[in-house]
Amino acid sequence: MKRAAQLRRVLATACVVAGAALLPLLGKGIPLDELPTPEVYAGRLLLGALFLLAILGTDPNCHDNKGLSPIIPLAAFWLVGLLGLCLARRGLVVGPTADVPFAPSYPVRFPADVEAGLGELARRGVVILALFAARRVRPGWVIGGLALGGAGEGLWALREYLLSARGGDPTWRVFGGFNNPNQLASYLLVLLAVAVVGALLADDDSGPARWLTAQKVARAGLKLRAAWIALALLVAVALALTGSRGGMLGIFAGVAGAVIGLLRRGRAAWWVIAAGLLLLVTLSLLGPVRTRLGALTAQSSSMKFRRLTWAGTVEAARAGPLLGAGLGGWASAYPPHARAGFTGHAHSGYLEVWTDTGPVGLALYLALFGCWGWLGWRAAGHAGRQVSAYGVGLLAAVFGFGLHNAFDHGWHVLAVTAALAMLGAAAETALHGARPAEPPHGDPGRGDRQVARVAGLSPTEGGDLPVAPTGGGRTASPQTGDLPAAPTGTRRWPVMLFGLAVLGLLLIQTGAERARAAGQAALRRQLAGTADERLKAAVRTAPWSSRAEEDLAGLLVWRGDRPAAERAFTRAIALRPANPRTHYRYAAALADWGRLDDALRESALATVLSPLHLQGWVQLGELLQRADRDGEALRVYRKMDQVGRSPALTDARAIEGYDTDPTYALGLISLGDLSAEAGDAPGARDAWTRGLAGLESYLKTFEREEALLKGLPGDERSELLEGRGLHAADRAKVVEQADHARQALAGATAGSAAAGGAPRRLPSAPTAVRTP
Repeated sequence: MKRAAQLRRVLATACVVAGAALLPLLGKGIPLDELPTPEVYAGRLLLGALFLLAILGTDPNCHDNKGLSPIIPLAAFWLVGLLGLCLARRGLVVGPTADVPFAPSYPVRFPADVEAGLGELARRGVVILALFAARRVRPGWVIGGLALGGAGEGLWALREYLLSARGGDPTWRVFGGFNNPNQLASYLLVLLAVAVVGALLADDDSGPARWLTAQKVARAGLKLRAAWIALALLVAVALALTGSRGGMLGIFAGVAGAVIGLLRRGRAAWWVIAAGLLLLVTLSLLGPVRTRLGALTAQSSSMKFRRLTWAGTVEAARAGPLLGAGLGGWASAYPPHARAGFTGHAHSGYLEVWTDTGPVGLALYLALFGCWGWLGWRAAGHAGRQVSAYGVGLLAAVFGFGLHNAFDHGWHVLAVTAALAMLGAAAETALHGARPAEPPHGDPGRGDRQVARVAGLSPTEGGDLPVAPTGGGRTASPQTGDLPAAPTGTRRWPVMLFGLAVLGLLLIQTGAERARAAGQAALRRQLAGTADERLKAAVRTAPWSSRAEEDLAGLLVWRGDRPAAERAFTRAIALRPANPRTHYRYAAALADWGRLDDALRESALATVLSPLHLQGWVQLGELLQRADRDGEALRVYRKMDQVGRSPALTDARAIEGYDTDPTYALGLISLGDLSAEAGDAPGARDAWTRGLAGLESYLKTFEREEALLKGLPGDERSELLEGRGLHAADRAKVVEQADHARQALAGATAGSAAAGGAPRRLPSAPTAVRTP
């Protein structure tokens, strides 16, 4: 029995270490405008399984919890998200508006995105499992596992930068496997705090140093500490190479938190402060870092974009109910209040949480950070040096990530939140696993001796982390620092059932997304039968998936099955009625079927739901032209031009990839045509001129990207071009409309009575998204 229990503890420890080390690989972020891919769901499933195995293999630790444990607000935060997802079904009527007077009144439910909400619930559930699993093993193992992941991620980022620099791009911002450099910066901020913990723990009395000494390694403690400092520098350099200004500010905040913790200890470790100052000096001397910080203080376009996004998010949050728009509801609630161009997140974890879960969720979210901060403060002031090290590191992580989270969305990345939760669990385990008498500040050595006397040990025997007996009557080994485990009880079963529910949800999501991805791949290869089979399997596996229904509807439109396509679109809209993209695609299908009135209704609703979406305005104008309502079409195109010339979209085109989208330029050509017909010759020339400049810029971008990829096979080249938003069908249309604009301008210059010399363009089909 004893050997079996020991084996279970070893396996549980291995699972926690493996999970902590694999966080940056399996818990990476997601594209900003999409749900997680099948690989991301599978990574979450594997991490959740590792953490659940660790929980199953050990008994819960009995801690004398003094104060609020972070588990309480984290669990309450999860429950509030679940409650908001279930209850946010109030009707919300949209339209008509002054810009689109013929837009219909339409009931929209929020959150209107159960699929995204369930994905967020599953992610938070894995974070809770990571916290519970980390509480069941020695805190040193948790720190070691996190350090392995941080070292691998730092080397990955450094290698990526060196390859880019050798390729002629020394300004490349590293991704390190994440989908955004800012996501990577969030993770590295937490890992920098982990390196601080390791450096503080490393001395000749630590377990790893004693093992190295037994292997005849001289000055093992000093070498171990040097290794931790090297890890800290590696992580800091990788963080600098992300180019994240929020991450750079987070370094300063993290160092400030570490210094506060060291001062709280009663005697600052001068070498840690010196290393922190050296790190700051090194970063300040790096040209790219200095440039990025200078851009921040100069209020660059990306900061203007962020401020506009924050303002729109605040409006959306204020308009929401007490429990918010529901998990994943930000993407549905934000567009009607948008003041900037398209974005997939709020660029602030706090504001996005406020929108999703309302003021109640935001209060619990802030309480969670407060609990972590209070835990770090208490641990940093502990008499034991090892316990204090965990407190210092936790304060550094809370300060650093807390600041970065105000600028970006690191909270929604599993690797970041799970690493922070595991670091907090290690600090909590270290603090509550050792219950010493309070030391007199200013004499840490005397405090350490008091701890030893409480445990009945001499300072040389026990180190810093003795553990008092528990109700089970067992005491941790002072040499290993192992924590006591309570007798098996019922407290483990609720966590086990919760974990199984989370893994079951992740299993369903993984299967559904795999089937959906296979269906999309088959659709791109024009394998209609395979695509139909896989997309229907995705719908059966996850009947709440509006995206799977939308993809199936697109396939049915392509195959010409109108009744089935209409039913699929109806189901997709019922599942997520506030998604403008679904209405946009449905309008294109209805127009192809000759139902212009219904198409106008859906297209107008898409523009109301997302007023800054230029494709929606262009589609609506083209549909009005087809319906011979040129006066209304001219007004719609003028509205499109007003939106396109606004500072919000001007900045967006510079930083969000709008340089490869010809929609605005094509709309300007149509605006010029209708203005010429209305007798507004100056307005027509202005629209044609600006539209032609945009089309020519698009064609130059296309040619440049094609030249870079000319050595690749045709299919691979097309796929990479489409990833940049460059499509062959768009290119043909752009060439046609550019020629039309040149002829129109030439005719206008010659004084043609038609104010353009070219016949007015009547679109044969409305602009539509490219996926069939």
